Amino acid sequence: MTTCSPTAGVWLSFFVIAPLATQAADLPLSSCFWSGPISTRQPTALGEDGARFLWPEEAATYWLARFKPLPVGAHLVLKRDFAHARHESLNAYRTAQTPTGPQRGIPSDAIADDEIVPDAGSTNPYVTGQRRDVAKRSYSVRVYTQEPPANRTDRAPNSLYSGSGTTNEVALRVYVPDDPRDLLGGTALPEPELHLAAGEVVRGQALCDAINDADRSMPRPTLTQAQWLGLLAGGVQPPRCTASTTPAEPQPVWRRGFGAQYVFGVVTQCGTEPVPPGTPMQGVGGGYSTLHNAYLFMFTNRQFGPLLVLRGKAATFRPSGPGVTTAAASQVRYWSICTGEGFSTTETPDGGCAPDYSIPLDGDGRYTVVISRRQDRPSNASERCGVAWINWGDGGDGTRGPDGKPLHPDSGFVLMRHLLADPGFAHAIQNVKATGTAEPVLGEYYPVPQYVSRAEFEALGCPGKGAARAH
Repeated sequence: MTTCSPTAGVWLSFFVIAPLATQAADLPLSSCFWSGPISTRQPTALGEDGARFLWPEEAATYWLARFKPLPVGAHLVLKRDFAHARHESLNAYRTAQTPTGPQRGIPSDAIADDEIVPDAGSTNPYVTGQRRDVAKRSYSVRVYTQEPPANRTDRAPNSLYSGSGTTNEVALRVYVPDDPRDLLGGTALPEPELHLAAGEVVRGQALCDAINDADRSMPRPTLTQAQWLGLLAGGVQPPRCTASTTPAEPQPVWRRGFGAQYVFGVVTQCGTEPVPPGTPMQGVGGGYSTLHNAYLFMFTNRQFGPLLVLRGKAATFRPSGPGVTTAAASQVRYWSICTGEGFSTTETPDGGCAPDYSIPLDGDGRYTVVISRRQDRPSNASERCGVAWINWGDGGDGTRGPDGKPLHPDSGFVLMRHLLADPGFAHAIQNVKATGTAEPVLGEYYPVPQYVSRAEFEALGCPGKGAARAH
């Protein structure tokens, strides 16, 4: 991995501090079919706060289409130009019945940017080795409201299956647009066409009138506050887990997010494994996660220390942005570390994400990240000292009492993402296949956590001095 010069990092710094998003001229950020944009940087078209969209990634923007089952023999075609960005994808979701009630946002299918066959005469700029700046870059993806074939070899190219339920959902994701102010990546939202069995094609408002679900709102958090508090109460096991610290552990541990029910089991087991360590698991996802990401999660609490320090080796990621002309190979397409509130709000605080390109690395490709409240931020948690800083947030786990004050102000939640890991990268989160194996699988890429005080960290001076942002 190479390092950027100070001038090469200017556009990256701008991405972090840009207060509002813009878009290319005449490219609307929502339509009658696509709700959004769901972003931490601006409200949706309906005025909703995208920061509460199930711990959103600050470097990504999401759009959601929710529609009824299509007529027999019909399918949708989504037409778009590939974005000028690090990554884009289309993901389909279904609704599942769970012990806590109907749960939307269970991934059923997905198609990544480099899996899409471009239209005739166009080029896919995401395929390794291709130029990223090609002018002809259009594609078309078919969407079927049926279950995906059990064998991927039985599916047609550029096909997406949203399931056979009563509600169908498809999400568009765009990660790290080349122009950080342009959420769409310089191209329009996918234009939907409804192709009926008899050959008729329906477009525009007529399509929306025919198939749109009546609910156009942004997806809500996984649990209500009462449900979340009920889970927490089940995990109180003094003296190890008190009512104010559960489900965090005094010695923090990362676990792979195998699915909502597994995570809830960790909560009700006082922050420990709900099944024996080493039990094989499948990462089913949930909460509108993408099948292309794998996640580590960790519950935290300031009563064990006001600062959480993470140290590890960084996976290489694909360079992107202005001036990067070729799609390069890398260990992962993208990675990040983000903080958030609990399952009843799922909010990412302002400054609660550190995307890969913002994290300084030393000569060995290693990083130091500090997570704290703004008022607790140590003076040496800065780029000058080679240390990334992430906002813990002031809302705790997001629960509030009748007086509006946080019920658990010291609680926290941390996520680490690996997006589109290369099959040859053995230390990717995607390769954590059993409980209790995150640390041995990730090896030196495991972000070792440690609680410390501000004074203890400041006493280290500049622990990452000489580190630089990577690209």
